[in-house]
Amino acid sequence: MNYFRNTSSTASTPTLPTITGLVYVNNSTAISEADLFNKYEKYFPDLKIFCLNVQEEYTTNYINIDESGKQDIFLKQCIKTTDPLTFGPKYPEEDPTKINYDFQGWATTPNGTPLTREEIEALRYTSQSTYNFYSIWDVQKFTITFKDPDTDDIITSYEALYGEMLHEPLTLPISNRENQLPDEQRYKCIGWVLNKDNSYPITINSARVNLLNLSAIMSQNNDRTYYACFLKEDCRTNPTDSRFFTFSRKTGTNECVCQPADGAILKGKITIPTVYDGMIVTELSDFGTGYTNTKTPQEITHIYWYNVNGIEPQLKSIASSAFRSCTNLIYIDIPNTIEIIQDSAFRSCISLKMIDFSNFKKLETIGDHAFNGAFGNMEDINLHFSGKTKNFGQYSFAYLNSKKLGRLQFGDIDDPVTFTNNITIALQSFLQAPGDNFQYVTFYYNSTTTNKETALVPLFNELYMSIAGAQDDYIDVA
Repeated sequence: MNYFRNTSSTASTPTLPTITGLVYVNNSTAISEADLFNKYEKYFPDLKIFCLNVQEEYTTNYINIDESGKQDIFLKQCIKTTDPLTFGPKYPEEDPTKINYDFQGWATTPNGTPLTREEIEALRYTSQSTYNFYSIWDVQKFTITFKDPDTDDIITSYEALYGEMLHEPLTLPISNRENQLPDEQRYKCIGWVLNKDNSYPITINSARVNLLNLSAIMSQNNDRTYYACFLKEDCRTNPTDSRFFTFSRKTGTNECVCQPADGAILKGKITIPTVYDGMIVTELSDFGTGYTNTKTPQEITHIYWYNVNGIEPQLKSIASSAFRSCTNLIYIDIPNTIEIIQDSAFRSCISLKMIDFSNFKKLETIGDHAFNGAFGNMEDINLHFSGKTKNFGQYSFAYLNSKKLGRLQFGDIDDPVTFTNNITIALQSFLQAPGDNFQYVTFYYNSTTTNKETALVPLFNELYMSIAGAQDDYIDVA
């Protein structure tokens, strides 16, 4: 501080602040107030003085921020000194705590980057008289695991943050005991427990009223494992939880397409409702690897229908690649309302059991590669088509199994093939060498054409091309 005085003889003595002593900077000699005034004019203007032993207060606040953003002083440090250059903040010896949060350190702003102990203690009060540091936290992550109680196999697992809502996994739980049941029965998961022996399950589902907040059940810093509670039921009278499906309305109709929900993993036996939210399910789609054969296929083994309000299934279409490469698929209940099975719908479904196509009186078209490579585990393959099925795409039944194809039959006495419907069997529809047990191809026809040979010959030619090695005596025209 510089104090100046008017040098005229009439000047009055200035009023100085209260001080305990003065230091004369030129030679660092301490002088009193009286000496200062007595010597003032002699030394002016070089006299520069500052207060000796006047202590300033310096403060450091360590501020904790809770879940709601409220700020409270965790620790306050105060010091009075005349030499702030040698003093600065001291890093707290203890860290604050907050349930389900990990303390990261102290930062100069509420959302800043934490400073190290060395960085904080290197600060000095000469730059400012008060420092504020804010607690920085990371919310803890928990691994939530769902297991089969019999085998301890993991059904699914995901990470959850403290404070989030628990949700049932979108992986359809199946019991390891399910393979011991008849095809039409399954074990349905009715809830989850923390103890395998608990018979009162917790329903964990964000779509239901009894939501569980992680903060209510996780007072300790540990992960959680839940075990499924299974109840035996009939697949045909109990639909699979609709959370696992998406139902998309077809424009301008009360019909919809059913497909797996985003992120859903369907396993084992599933049951699809015939009606959802007033819409009739008329198409199945997107359970397989898709058109590009790059998606992960669902792990379904059996597909059944649940008649909502007594309404029976009215499926019309199975979309392109709908079940492509679903290698676990054993059985699908295709109703007799089916009209088209599109390209690659069941391609490479090697576990699929034989389908009786003769029941499909409305099925007109079976697309390219629709069953290419299917039925691989069948002991004997006999394909019997309705007389109404008239379009067979390329490779639609190719490579079934060269040793197991036994017989092809088109129509029957009560349901003959009508050639006026322009039946089309694409080249190589049934491409494969006839197996050891191959018998013949049978046509039951009803043609208004006077020259039946003219109508049949092009069809036979296509069959010759479709079935490698076919001979004339394979063809039986009834």
